[in-house]
Amino acid sequence: MTGRLLKGFLASLTTMLFVIALPFLLGLLLIPSLPPDERWFLKMAFTFLGPFSAVLWFIAFRHLALRRRAGYLMQLVVFLGTAALIYLLLINGVYHL
Repeated sequence: MTGRLLKGFLASLTTMLFVIALPFLLGLLLIPSLPPDERWFLKMAFTFLGPFSAVLWFIAFRHLALRRRAGYLMQLVVFLGTAALIYLLLINGVYHL
């Protein structure tokens, strides 16, 4: 039982750390020698996990810098705004997978 609990905790922790580090990982796309598979993986990760990353960074900024609680409505606005921005970038051809 402890092993399953620890395994689940580590999976959650690594997912959270990946989502938090995602904006920094996008800098790797600027490296021209990056293999196409890794480039595709980073683009997919940003497209689908970008809104979650934005919400986590918003919560951290509100708590650490502004010393205020991040309300659920503002979290929803940040999530939907980031998703809409990624959608607009995709349909306008600025960002392509």
